[in-house]
Amino acid sequence: GGSSFRLRSQVRPTALPIRAMLAIVLALGELHPCDLRITGFAGSLHGMNGNWGFAGETPSGVDGAAHVVYAMGDNYRVRYGSHGPEFNLSSPGWHVLVENSTGNFTETAVANCTSPACLNASELSALGSQPWATVDGAVTLEVGCCPSTPSKCASCDDDACSAKNLVQCLAASVSGCCDAAAWVDEGRCVCRDQNPTCLPYQGSVVV
Repeated sequence: GGSSFRLRSQVRPTALPIRAMLAIVLALGELHPCDLRITGFAGSLHGMNGNWGFAGETPSGVDGAAHVVYAMGDNYRVRYGSHGPEFNLSSPGWHVLVENSTGNFTETAVANCTSPACLNASELSALGSQPWATVDGAVTLEVGCCPSTPSKCASCDDDACSAKNLVQCLAASVSGCCDAAAWVDEGRCVCRDQNPTCLPYQGSVVV
């Protein structure tokens, strides 16, 4: 990635709020790529250090390859972009995006990574230390899975849940790990969220 950076605005590809996206994903209870811990932001972006949650997957580029989307709260996200029509970003690689306050579903990129490791990554759980260009200058960000505690349903047997009818599933959901949340869409009982929970980010000292 280079050391220079220009603010870039774009139209968000979907009007679905981040909170709604996360609710859909988590309701299904399926295992997904880990949530992230990102550190190394400085200056005006210091508040972006911390945990970034998995927010789904989306085709991101001229080849339509799927890339993971991560979010911090409702207004920040990390997503892969390219010259493809889906995102209209003027450079490839991974971008940190801030939703604009205008209410017209536009975002501004405030950081991006175009190193070979970033260009070849479909998700960022093992990215590690890489150079990123930001609105405050070049930084090295540390990106990886957040420190976490395992879900109490980590060992849930999806086949055992799927074998239950709706009444059995509802009964099992009272104290067990089966969940009827996906019954309308999938017509089956599934495991409750098996994903680990990030430990709270304790912050860092501003130098």
